[in-house]
Amino acid sequence: MLCWHKRIWCCPHALCPRKTWTEQHPAIAPRACLTERARAWAFEQVGTRDAAVSHVADLLGVGWTTVMRLVTTRGNPIIDDPTRLDTVTAVGVDETAFMRACASHSTM
Repeated sequence: MLCWHKRIWCCPHALCPRKTWTEQHPAIAPRACLTERARAWAFEQVGTRDAAVSHVADLLGVGWTTVMRLVTTRGNPIIDDPTRLDTVTAVGVDETAFMRACASHSTM
């Protein structure tokens, strides 16, 4: 685990248009609490390996909303891509959910 404490700089000159700024690094987006590498890893864990968002958040030491926000941000373009289903040849049915369905109990 890498902890980087960004320093906040300020300009003492009254006419300075910038006033304050923080340190930056190409691996960490502004206002981000995770590196791009950690964000990619978290997305892979939730999206490909079916890990729980809460578990990944605990492993990274961040909140659930932080991981869910990045999963949504990275996942929506993939879901919205109309060509992602071009290679699908069959669709499966979860037999346990199918068996629980009846006239009085729908799975919808």
